[in-house]
Amino acid sequence: MPANKNISNFMKRYKQEHHLSVLALSELLGIAKSATVTYLTGACNPRLDTLEIIAEKCGVTVAEIVSAHPREWGQAEITERAARLFSSLPPERRDRAIHLFLDLIDALSEDHA
Repeated sequence: MPANKNISNFMKRYKQEHHLSVLALSELLGIAKSATVTYLTGACNPRLDTLEIIAEKCGVTVAEIVSAHPREWGQAEITERAARLFSSLPPERRDRAIHLFLDLIDALSEDHA
């Protein structure tokens, strides 16, 4: 499953389990309501630093957010480590590198599904 869908599913579950409105979730996470909506709908992926904030506020790891199932955690942890390596890149190159890496993971996942 693509990372944006996993992130969306995680955030929807968290919102429902904690009986939060979109505004309350946004405030809890410290991110704009409009950004929260795009993550909930799966319209885009949060940047790594935003994922780290979401993970910290929700009491989980980034791997748990981007992974749909426990059997995929190894893949998610590799993705997380690679994204941390990208953090040394200038912002404009880092964002592009992360996006391309996530696209590659999605493509490889589709081939093995």
